[in-house]
This record gives sequence, structure tokens and C-alpha cells, in this order.
Amino acid sequence: LSVALKLLAVLERQVPGITRTTSLRASRYNQDLHPAMLLVEVGSSGNTLGEALYSGALFANILVDTLRTEE
Repeated sequence: LSVALKLLAVLERQVPGITRTTSLRASRYNQDLHPAMLLVEVGSSGNTLGEALYSGALFANILVDTLRTEE
């Protein structure tokens, strides 16, 4: 959870408005298979494929940078 919250903060600082509210639920979507699992959804029915691909690329770059600082 702490890494996810840090990642959200970095994403919003670097690309304001890229994220939506984080949803914590009792439901499991395979995140229980490993202690460091994180579910990320990119795009929705309101986005074009290009927007989703661009957001995914932005997320990937920021994720790598964030995880490198966690080491």
C-alpha cells in the first residue's frame, strides 16, 4: 500500500489528473498471490486507444523510476 500511495503521488505530481481515486476493497483480483502485487487499470470506455497507450507508457516510466528509488 505504501508503494502504491507513493506511486500515486509521483504520478499526480508529474502528470496532474492522470489518476483516479484509489479504491481499496476486500475483493481480490489475484493480488493475494504475492505480497507486492498491484492492480493497475489503464483507460476506460471514455478513452481512445491512443490515450490509453500513452497513459500506459507514462505509467510504466514513472513506475520504473519510483521502484528504483525504493531499493
